[in-house]
Amino acid sequence: MSERRRSRSWREQVQPITPLLVAWVAAGVAITVAGTQTAVPVNMLFLDPQAVGDVAWYAGVLSNVGIFCWTVAAVAAAGGSWVAARTNRPSAATFLRGGAIATAVLLMDDLFLLHSDALPELVGTPKRANMLLVVAPALVWVSTQRRELRRTRTSILLSAFGALGASVIVDRFVDAPTLGLVVEDGAKLFGIIAWMLYFVLTSRDIARSTIDASMQGSSSDRLGQPA
Repeated sequence: MSERRRSRSWREQVQPITPLLVAWVAAGVAITVAGTQTAVPVNMLFLDPQAVGDVAWYAGVLSNVGIFCWTVAAVAAAGGSWVAARTNRPSAATFLRGGAIATAVLLMDDLFLLHSDALPELVGTPKRANMLLVVAPALVWVSTQRRELRRTRTSILLSAFGALGASVIVDRFVDAPTLGLVVEDGAKLFGIIAWMLYFVLTSRDIARSTIDASMQGSSSDRLGQPA
């Protein structure tokens, strides 16, 4: 038996890592800018918040769980959108793409405290206007995708909106420091978990539907072939 393996060309070797090289270049630019700027101390940009603030390792652990859940939701929605687009489900692809964008904005807000700290400091806009700006993509997504929403597990999404809304209400009207913090952030975490679960399950449902349809089509094609 002859040897079928062959040496790969330079182009074949480099092509698979091209996305990695692009990502490394982008990261290198960001690191260079962060390391050479003088507006803020460099350690504020490179070190973990616990190291900068000299606090316990578990500081902000529940907040970090929320960030993780936002990230999972955004990745699940983006991945589901890609699958739907590749399997000729344009409406589902648009629906999940919009959900991914809305989730990414909410993730950035939670991670960088956009509406409460970053935007007021950088732009000077009031907190309420910033909050409206942050939730606007989600509101637009819901208002323009009602038909697709009705085909999904809307009870989970409504639970997410309800819990997140309760968190905002508690933040606005409850003064009790400890109890208010527990209820506010607890409701927020419940809402984020529901949001994550909604997009994970919805993306799975759409992917499974497209795979089942593809398998049924392949079976029909085989049955139609002459013996």
